Amino acid sequence: MALPSLSKTWQFSVNVAKGNSGVLLTDARAVMRQFKTAMIGFGTLPWTVSGSSDSSTSGMDAVDRWAADTNLVWGAVGHSWIVLRQTGIAAKFEVCIDLSNASSNSITVVVSGSAGFGTTNGGTNGSTSARPTATDEVVVISNTTWWGSPGASAQHQVHAMQSTDGQCTRLLVTTSQVAHMIAIFDKPKNPISQWTFPWFVGWNGTGNTAQSGAQVTNWNDNPLANFKPQNATAGTCYFATTFLNTGATVGQRITVAQDVGSAHIFTPITLISETVGLRGAWGEAFDIYFSDTGMTTATQFDASPSHAWTYFKDLVLPWDGSTTVS
Repeated sequence: MALPSLSKTWQFSVNVAKGNSGVLLTDARAVMRQFKTAMIGFGTLPWTVSGSSDSSTSGMDAVDRWAADTNLVWGAVGHSWIVLRQTGIAAKFEVCIDLSNASSNSITVVVSGSAGFGTTNGGTNGSTSARPTATDEVVVISNTTWWGSPGASAQHQVHAMQSTDGQCTRLLVTTSQVAHMIAIFDKPKNPISQWTFPWFVGWNGTGNTAQSGAQVTNWNDNPLANFKPQNATAGTCYFATTFLNTGATVGQRITVAQDVGSAHIFTPITLISETVGLRGAWGEAFDIYFSDTGMTTATQFDASPSHAWTYFKDLVLPWDGSTTVS
């Protein structure tokens, strides 16, 4: 069975070692700022900074105040935040990452699908003690775990990938090859015609560096992806995929490679919502699949020589051809 063909051309920033400083806050700062560095550093259609706070100064003025790890300050009052824009999804699609909690293990993530943050767009500019707002904002996670919440300083790997058209961005943190944090900022494939400004965003941190945040039980069993059609209430959707008897996905029932050809299962993802007023199928996901849950995490396809895909229990994502490290 042939590997699926990529729908997108991808750019990568993977296997960037961060952490192991001996101080939890220092590790969290390094990992979080690497997300920003990767997102604004892609060669084609990178994300841009719309505004930021370093806890001392703030503004929706296109200034990147996250210039050093120490500029990332967590706190319930004075704290740091950043707003990033990706025009590949929509002209004013923005995400605000708000370090809104006293614990460096918790953050708030808010998305504006089309309006944009700040007073220019009808919202507020925020301050050193409050994030900016948008008229169409959707809170993805609120003052909650954003990654594996390590109890001790450790070596982490930060991975980011973005399609060259800017429509899809995925972020991961792995420790000992376990993807305990994954974030997805995507424009869907084949959205329904009624979905103006189509986008979906999900962010899942497990609170445990030994537990994958990319499992079927995370994304298929729970509606972790957020979306908001224009002029409608916000909703959530499941990563729906192929099922067998008793309600288990194919990958949960067939947990080994194909007996004859030794091929692994790649099942596509459809976005399904149960939110009242938004129930039904909305579209599909580009270049992301579920695979058999019994596979060893960080398995690559094909193993030699392409490494075009990597399995992070249980999602399969595009890869840059390198060997996945710890």
